[in-house]
Amino acid sequence: IKIQSSGGLSDADIERMVREAEANAGADAERKAVVEARNEADSVCYSTEKTLTEHKDKVPQADVDAINADIAAVKEVRGDAGHRGRGASPAAPVRGMDADNAVGPGSGRGGCPGTG
Repeated sequence: IKIQSSGGLSDADIERMVREAEANAGADAERKAVVEARNEADSVCYSTEKTLTEHKDKVPQADVDAINADIAAVKEVRGDAGHRGRGASPAAPVRGMDADNAVGPGSGRGGCPGTG
């Protein structure tokens, strides 16, 4: 972090700002991780829902029900991510990948984001 005086700030003020920035670096990193986890959860849910809608007739109903339940669980956890941190269930991305695989290799789909 680089803070320079452009006028009106004393060296003590600059040092105080640098110390505060360093002290809050951990909290800032945690907040960034939560935002990234929420964004990934949104992306995975959207991608999985879209794939499921497009190819619902090719996926067994039991899998459709399980995927929809997992999407709902991820959305519920995602809504609480600001309070509980990174807690989204990995089951939805894995089952979402199963939905992609169920439509066949000729579909051009490579699996849901976040599944590796």
